[in-house]
Amino acid sequence: MAGGAVLITADLDDFKKINDSFGHAAGDGVIAHFAAMLADAAPANAIVGRIGGEEFAVLLPDALLSDGRLYAESVRVAFASARLPVFGVDRSFTASFGVAQRTSDHSLFELARRADAALYRAKAAGRNQVRVALGEMPPVAALGVA
Repeated sequence: MAGGAVLITADLDDFKKINDSFGHAAGDGVIAHFAAMLADAAPANAIVGRIGGEEFAVLLPDALLSDGRLYAESVRVAFASARLPVFGVDRSFTASFGVAQRTSDHSLFELARRADAALYRAKAAGRNQVRVALGEMPPVAALGVA
């Protein structure tokens, strides 16, 4: 991998239903399994962290947007196909991902904002998918929308 930095944000789908249906201990087990999958799939120089709740972030230094998308897609597929027998729950779960590449004129805050926007699009489009931030949307005023 060579290039800028790529940030992937990930969020477990319908996590409230997991806790409500199977209990908080099972929810914690699903979070732990997902975190392990993120870390195991990450390159050695990646930074993997839990942002809070069921949301995670992975920073891939010296990576391209395509590297981030491939990483997110591989974790998404592996997680969705894994049976997680935690605390008596033997079923699979899904997660959604947003991927953004840092450019020289973007701060880390802007990078996180763009990755979160891509994650939101993945959730809004039905969950269990990866969306990338390919660029900025024009301001609403420029579109002639009031």
